[in-house]
Amino acid sequence: MLYVPTNRYRENPDAALAQQTTLRDDIWWMFATVLSHWKTIAAIFLVFTAGATAFVLMRTPAYTASAQVQISNLRLLTSRDDTFFVEAQLEPRFLETQLQILRSERVGYSVVDQLNLTKRFGEKPASVFSTLATHLSSLLGLSSQNQTDASEQGDAADARRRAALRALQQGFSAEQVGLSEVVELRFTSDDRELSALVANDLVRAYLAEQEAARSDSAQAGSSWLRERLREVGPRARILTAAYPPLHSSNLRGILIIGIASVLGLVLGAFAALCRGLLDRTVRTPEDVSAASAGKFLGIVSHGPLSEHSGAASAGGAPPPEWYTFREIIALWDREPSRRGLRTLGVVSTQRGEGRSLVAAELARNLAANGRRVLLIDADPAGSHATSSADHSGFAQWLDGQIEQLRDVVVTDGVGGVDCLSSGMSANFGTIDWGPGMTRLVEAVAPDYDYVIFDLPPLSSAADVGLSTAVIGDYLLVVGSGSVEAEHIDCALASLPAVRAKLIGYVLNNVDLRQARWLPSVEIDLIRRRSLLNTPFSVRRAVTSWARACRSLPRKLVEKVRSHGKTA
Repeated sequence: MLYVPTNRYRENPDAALAQQTTLRDDIWWMFATVLSHWKTIAAIFLVFTAGATAFVLMRTPAYTASAQVQISNLRLLTSRDDTFFVEAQLEPRFLETQLQILRSERVGYSVVDQLNLTKRFGEKPASVFSTLATHLSSLLGLSSQNQTDASEQGDAADARRRAALRALQQGFSAEQVGLSEVVELRFTSDDRELSALVANDLVRAYLAEQEAARSDSAQAGSSWLRERLREVGPRARILTAAYPPLHSSNLRGILIIGIASVLGLVLGAFAALCRGLLDRTVRTPEDVSAASAGKFLGIVSHGPLSEHSGAASAGGAPPPEWYTFREIIALWDREPSRRGLRTLGVVSTQRGEGRSLVAAELARNLAANGRRVLLIDADPAGSHATSSADHSGFAQWLDGQIEQLRDVVVTDGVGGVDCLSSGMSANFGTIDWGPGMTRLVEAVAPDYDYVIFDLPPLSSAADVGLSTAVIGDYLLVVGSGSVEAEHIDCALASLPAVRAKLIGYVLNNVDLRQARWLPSVEIDLIRRRSLLNTPFSVRRAVTSWARACRSLPRKLVEKVRSHGKTA
């Protein structure tokens, strides 16, 4: 729980609650965002896991052979009576010098020439990953031939010799064992026999180098002194010779796959959070309410509306949009100021939010309840199936080309809704929202109780703004994940007359399975209502399953206790 200092919020206790609520909402938002983008996480997880698995299966096995050498430092001390040897205490500088000698090119070239590693390494086939790296570098113009120095380009034999030395140095390591005088030499390659052979020959080359150094330092003295000087200085003794390893020294495959999987999950969660932060589209009713200041009337779930309506008429559980359209109709009926013909304009912020489908389904619901409803296509740029056979509409009636308006009214065969097209060209059509549309509304008033206008989006501010002289109410359709809250607010701010007549908004194209992770109280209530309205057998199965899950820990504890008493 969040700790809140008492002295800070003593005068304003609501500030502490507000801070706790904000933190709780932020944590829930992050949790919900990660879960809602589970496909992104799963994709990244599978990519990392598959890549790690392919690497484990295709990698070349590596074998490490090790040898241990004890290094001491002998000094020659003289007195009045005798001369004797003393083992000096090792200093870090001395031991580091010996390690550098082990790693020197002189020792390395000795091993390369002794074991003919130039031929061994040259005949060894390249691994899959090194081949891919070579092809990639050649495609990018970073071929290794351009990175070789002048001496390697001048002499091919010397270049192969230096390449063998680099391969030797890459697989060789020498380290002090703890604080002792013991140095462990390791060599790793894909050949277990070669690993042991190289490790032992490195020890041989180091011993030969120390012997040569002592011989060189003893040349300047007398014969007696030369014998003594050959014994002083670094002395090495082989403690453990290298043997071919029995097992591969590669990192265990299951560990690599596990690390890659965890890394994939972490990166997937990070990618999901980034997508959530960059996604500024509205997905919850709370987001739309903050932008439009309108009333939330319900949602229309993802999928064809005819399927949902068919499920409700067949005696199944009513879909969420059934309650949505019922709320819209009830809002019209209980308003005493709306008498006579009721007109409603269905708008959206931009195209592609499902405005026309919602308008058509609302008209079908009104017709199913015995209401006389007319659906008018007032968006010439839109393509709707409301036109007559000869593509005539109310524009031809207003021009006098058609005498009777009912001649261009088309009855929808699915819901029995009368539909009226504009009859205008999508490129040059402009609706006269002045006397012409007023005459149209007066003409249909005796035959209909409700007239629904499928209007252009709010981005066409001129057309929608002129319609306020004819239309009494407006319904805003917001596509979930299709429009940003700033766009909704900006569009309504440019049309204050539309905002004043806005009865509410509908959140369209909502996937309830994905919406369960959204931090929305409204959607959570809709989901709970849908669960309560499921058939009794399904509700009973869900309830019994939840009750069994809650009682499972208690049953396990009781079983463990009874087993302990019996024992």
